Amino acid sequence: MLRIRWKAWLKRAAFRLLYYSGLELLVARSLRVNAAAVIMYHGVCDASQLPPEVDFHLNSSIFDRHLRMLKRRYAVVSLRQLLDRIEHGGPLGKAIVLTFDDGYRNNATVAHPILQRHSMPCTIFLTTAYIGAGVWLPLNELYALWYSGRITGSLMKELRAQIRSRPASCAVGILRDVKADLTPAERALGQDSFGMLDWEQVRDLAARGVEFGSHTCTHCNMAVETRDRQLIELQTSRQSIRAEIGDEAATFAYPFGRTENWNQETRQSVIDAGYRCAILASGGLVKSGQDVFALPRVGYSPETWYFACDLTLLFLKRYLNPV
Repeated sequence: MLRIRWKAWLKRAAFRLLYYSGLELLVARSLRVNAAAVIMYHGVCDASQLPPEVDFHLNSSIFDRHLRMLKRRYAVVSLRQLLDRIEHGGPLGKAIVLTFDDGYRNNATVAHPILQRHSMPCTIFLTTAYIGAGVWLPLNELYALWYSGRITGSLMKELRAQIRSRPASCAVGILRDVKADLTPAERALGQDSFGMLDWEQVRDLAARGVEFGSHTCTHCNMAVETRDRQLIELQTSRQSIRAEIGDEAATFAYPFGRTENWNQETRQSVIDAGYRCAILASGGLVKSGQDVFALPRVGYSPETWYFACDLTLLFLKRYLNPV
């Protein structure tokens, strides 16, 4: 354990030195790499109510620093542009793609104005059953109950594991068994963290150039759903987006997106539903010839200097081992 802590401390010290000395920037800008990084965000929120260990929202000032850092080092392109390059065998060009999962209201109210300021495109993957529905994702209901003190941290973790590992139809029952609810005031305060987009906001963002894809209807773990249910989730969510904004909505991101959340059956379901790609939640850089139905993504550190060095290290490893 002590050895692991020392290694982590040394890595952080080295990253900080490389970033603030300017060496990391020099390396990042000079590398010629045929690869791309698809970055996974969720929300941008200055008063997050998420548990620290699962906090997938980012402070707006940190998000702004992320974009400034990326802009100095990489070409930020849309997901469609990246897919065109992959499908036509073109160079990937050390590109960055920005994506947001779930469809939070703060994507429109906080994140998009910052993206516009930097002239950066993005794709938002919508959990369509919750768009404009006035309710929160089941996991977010759970996090809000924890934040309000209605349930303990240990119970929150136990129920979180149940919701993530069972079919989406079980989530309502799991939450009902908690026998706790938020007050209207608590729910109002939670909107910045957990409130979802409505379709009017989606249409406005689409008119401003934001791309939209599917994240299923119910934020289900696709790997535990039946084949028929997988197709319903995929087809219905895509049809909803198409009906609301007139877009093909041919991109898909797996909810949760880890190894245990997808398999060859779900991959085939995505293909059969007519999607152009499927995106995971981990796996590193996108390479030429990549299976577009298992595209990897990278996460981020809220510390901009660490995030910058992490990305540069990924691209450097690709440069040193291009095969």
